[in-house]
Amino acid sequence: MPEMDGITATKKIRELEGDVSDMPIVALTANALNGDRERMLEAGMSDYVSKPIEPSRLAAAMARQCDIDTELESVVETGEIESKELTEDQLKAFDNLSDSLDELLN
Repeated sequence: MPEMDGITATKKIRELEGDVSDMPIVALTANALNGDRERMLEAGMSDYVSKPIEPSRLAAAMARQCDIDTELESVVETGEIESKELTEDQLKAFDNLSDSLDELLN
């Protein structure tokens, strides 16, 4: 990001008032050295995925943040989810996850 790094942006978001401060933030980063993951989580990020991006790892991180309980490998491969008594909000979150994965990987 040209004006600030992800850690600074995360800290600023976490300082905001209201629900926006609790939004999930998943780090997508080339920083994959020892301690990078811990440093990002300590800064307030919700999860961490290092580059090169592996679709199943990204899907798993996003699903954890959307509170989706499913077999992620089959979701990534097929783009379909088998409902395990998911709520309407969880199904909507899955649809958003699928759209985001499509954008990132295509």
